Amino acid sequence: MPDVTLDKDFDSLEEYSMNKYIAPLTLLTVLLSAMARGDESTGFYTELDALYFASPGDFDSEQTFGVTLGYDFNSKHALELEAQINGLDAAQPGYDVDADLISYLVGYRYNGWQRDKYTLFMGLGVGYSNAEFNIRPTEETDDSVFMGFVRIGAAMALTEQLNLSAELRYQHIDDVESDGTKFEIGGVPVVGLSLGYSF
Repeated sequence: MPDVTLDKDFDSLEEYSMNKYIAPLTLLTVLLSAMARGDESTGFYTELDALYFASPGDFDSEQTFGVTLGYDFNSKHALELEAQINGLDAAQPGYDVDADLISYLVGYRYNGWQRDKYTLFMGLGVGYSNAEFNIRPTEETDDSVFMGFVRIGAAMALTEQLNLSAELRYQHIDDVESDGTKFEIGGVPVVGLSLGYSF
């Protein structure tokens, strides 16, 4: 009898372990299918991005350049992978800081109002940034921090495959740290322009 009970308990535990993964996977499959159903506006696209960071914490205002790879599930919903590279400078009494940030983000984009060649969109995303510091005259170090953003924007189709978009985003980057010294970046208003190409 004890052996039979243990076998039953093990079978129940194994069945529970399998079922707890089936439900989320089923929900994700249904969601993605619903997003793609009934719309032929699917496919990959890429964007070249130019962003302007306004007064990011302890650092001066700077320009950022990036590239985005996205996938349209339909005319409304898209997922995006974004990479940014940014050089930040901060001059403080006694030292001068150059920080190179390479950031990677995953985001969701919702295309709302659409008419003729114009589209209004919004989105959000999260990721992380790897910051390399050159603190003159002597120190070099690096740090990895969390980042996230929300954004709104407008796009205009130039041709069937090319589009131009402008956006306003609020982008947050955690404080970066070097040997106990913290440099604040924080929440930053960002203005951006992008040139997109749909495959």
